[in-house]
Amino acid sequence: MILDTGYWMLDAGYWMLDAGCWMLDTGYWILDTGYWMLDNFKYFKYSKYFRHF
Repeated sequence: MILDTGYWMLDAGYWMLDAGCWMLDTGYWILDTGYWMLDNFKYFKYSKYFRHF
């Protein structure tokens, strides 16, 4: 019984670690997208869709 609980907690720990890594990955992706948009803003400025800025 105690061993079962231990395995379950270990499993939950790995799942949380996995979720943490996934969130970190998502964070990096969002940052990358942000940097890309900042980098390309000068091109967007001349686009007909971004004229109102």
